[in-house]
Amino acid sequence: MGNYAGSKAPEMGNSANPVAMLDRAKNNNGKWVRVLGNVYGEVTLMKGLTVKSLLGYNFGQWNYKGYNIPKGVRHFSLFVTTQPQSLG
Repeated sequence: MGNYAGSKAPEMGNSANPVAMLDRAKNNNGKWVRVLGNVYGEVTLMKGLTVKSLLGYNFGQWNYKGYNIPKGVRHFSLFVTTQPQSLG
């Protein structure tokens, strides 16, 4: 399993590899929930006198679950090994 190359060429800056960024963030997810509503009412109390009312509601909530690899970390590997054990 390899790692992603960066843009360390002369005068290219130190920008991140966009393919690596997308691959590392593939399990991150976010959800946006929004409730938007309006209520309008109009009542004529008498000829020439009308009362109007408008009520609006806008609620939004953002939930995010993810992990960002800190800058400067180029490669991270986790190896798990098990050793057979005798019970006798």
